[in-house]
Amino acid sequence: MARTRQDLTPAELAVDMSSVLTDAGVRHAIGGALALGFHATPRGTLDVDMNVFVAADHPEAVLGVLATNGVDVDVEEATKTIAARGDLFLQHRGCRLDLFFDSIPLHASAAKRARYVELLGRRVPILSAEDLIVFKLLFNRHKDVADVEAIIEASGGQLDLRYVRHWLVECVGEDDGRTSTWDTLRADAPEPD
Repeated sequence: MARTRQDLTPAELAVDMSSVLTDAGVRHAIGGALALGFHATPRGTLDVDMNVFVAADHPEAVLGVLATNGVDVDVEEATKTIAARGDLFLQHRGCRLDLFFDSIPLHASAAKRARYVELLGRRVPILSAEDLIVFKLLFNRHKDVADVEAIIEASGGQLDLRYVRHWLVECVGEDDGRTSTWDTLRADAPEPD
């Protein structure tokens, strides 16, 4: 599909949505491949992953802000979807926007640990390397495991390995394959200085 003049790149959409949410006083952090680019070698992406630190059972205000700012969203239907799944996938100006609302305790910790970076000349919040690792391992797709390996390699021993394991165990349990995947990956991680 060819881009039109009104289409946005994922980076442009991330900056725009971050600005909208910041102006509305909504805590959030960019995740996914865009955040990965600040923690390891960047890779291409066709979407924006945005963690919105608002309870999944009360997303109406955030959805209202998005609708007011031109995002095509049916607030009533989206509220039901978010309450059931904790996430919402939208299209806006030629780009997919994946919103992840507070639905597990990890979100509260991730909100506190988000850091600010410059993206396209704007200051935006992104997930910490450790929180990005946990979210990627929760999804556990092949590309996510490769992303985790890239973060470990680029970290220079600065990752809080215990934090990652703690949250994986909290989210999926000690015996889950995703925890085992982390244990295998972290065996190759450089130790902190």
